[in-house]
Amino acid sequence: MKVYAFEWCDCVFESGYSIQSLHATKAGAYKAMKRTLFERWNESRWGCSGRFKPNDTPLIYESWRVRTIEVLS
Repeated sequence: MKVYAFEWCDCVFESGYSIQSLHATKAGAYKAMKRTLFERWNESRWGCSGRFKPNDTPLIYESWRVRTIEVLS
């Protein structure tokens, strides 16, 4: 049996990937990744103040992926 993990790394220079969610389908994992990345991008571009930061490059040091995990029974 296979499960699909959406994994995220907050800094490519200092940390490794951590599992954010597990899914039965690859499409489900990609959907969760897309939703999370969109939310994080909006947070980094607008911030808590609600003001746009034009010179900022959001998510430049972050990384994300979908990985297949084989589950043995």
